[in-house]
Amino acid sequence: MTFERLSRPVMRAAIALLLLGLLILTAYQPIASMLHHKTLNTETALITTIARTVDADAVAIRSEQDLSASGPGTVVPAVSNGKKVAVGDVVARVFTSAEQAQRLMDYNALTEEIAYYEDISGISGGTQYANFESYDQQISDDLFGLKRAIDNGKLTDISELVNTMCLDVTKKQIAVGGGFDVQGRLEALRSKKESFGDLDTEAFSVTAEASGYYFDTSDARASDRPFMEIPKLTVGEIDALLQQEIKDDVPGELTRADAAGKIVTQFTWYLVCCVDAADAEILTPGQRIKVTVDGLSTEVMRMNIKAINPDESGRAALILSSSEMNEQVAALGKTHIRLNVEEYTGYAVNKEAVRVQGDKKGVFVQLGNTVRFRTIKILYENDAVAIVDTDAEGDSNYLKLYDEVIKEGTDLSDGQLIS
Repeated sequence: MTFERLSRPVMRAAIALLLLGLLILTAYQPIASMLHHKTLNTETALITTIARTVDADAVAIRSEQDLSASGPGTVVPAVSNGKKVAVGDVVARVFTSAEQAQRLMDYNALTEEIAYYEDISGISGGTQYANFESYDQQISDDLFGLKRAIDNGKLTDISELVNTMCLDVTKKQIAVGGGFDVQGRLEALRSKKESFGDLDTEAFSVTAEASGYYFDTSDARASDRPFMEIPKLTVGEIDALLQQEIKDDVPGELTRADAAGKIVTQFTWYLVCCVDAADAEILTPGQRIKVTVDGLSTEVMRMNIKAINPDESGRAALILSSSEMNEQVAALGKTHIRLNVEEYTGYAVNKEAVRVQGDKKGVFVQLGNTVRFRTIKILYENDAVAIVDTDAEGDSNYLKLYDEVIKEGTDLSDGQLIS
């Protein structure tokens, strides 16, 4: 057999391949272990606020006066909802003919639309970039103001803030050359308004019988007690209010011969309901509480607990108050509410992850490829989640922020390797 001597470059390549093979063989075990690493079902420990809530049927009560009309008909407001009026001011007109009423409403809508376009008619496209930045800043300020009003439950401001933001967005669209013919639109609207001609129609005026704020809806429910005594309402009186049969108002039409809207004489109003005495014991008069109210666009509003009046039946009358008034609040009658009676802030942990080791309650967490037991202190729990205190109180083995909590598994132990 004849052997040929390998050239030096070939030998170097062979040695390199041999070393590479040894390296792969040496690294195979940890790499294989990593590839076959067991993936556990975990959830990151994050700080969360959760509320214990109570649901109830409630009734809104305001200080108000129904406006008188001489007979049934169709109402056309003469002032906008929420506008402050004085005694004797004309707040609405009532027409026996629905066609005449519609004609006046169309005329008023045209007047408002013309005023809107007159406000933006001075803007033209092709302005400098610096102006675009000012529009962006104004829109940003509008959004911030709207968010702040929503967060603080400022119902009175929300509608006006939305309208302002829409106007500023329209102004920017025109300024950047959106191609909208404002002047052409104004001319068409003014021409249409002139075509209405004489608006003299058979109608009688409704005047304010008290100073306050006009709204075109009439009262849905009324208490026999004077407004100042609403905080003294009992469970029985609130139950009676909830059981009143009230026919819903038809917008623009008189459903009662003597009602043509109302004057709200003050912005303070009440929301009254009944709750279990055990829930009432958690609450305190003077406390400010978060309330979700069906029928209001604001997700959550903050109201003051004016009074808590328990009775022998194991229930309590709960009287809430607010000074935020708008069209939605003025029309609010019977509604459904949700009260945040208690709030807890801490780490949110899946209920299935909570374990008991000896005399300690805790959870297992994954640290790399190792299982560790972390102690916890539960502040509140329901069927799905536990809210855990964030204060370790000197316990170095306490659950920490961003720990990966293992949600399931029956064979876990502290120090266990995950393979």
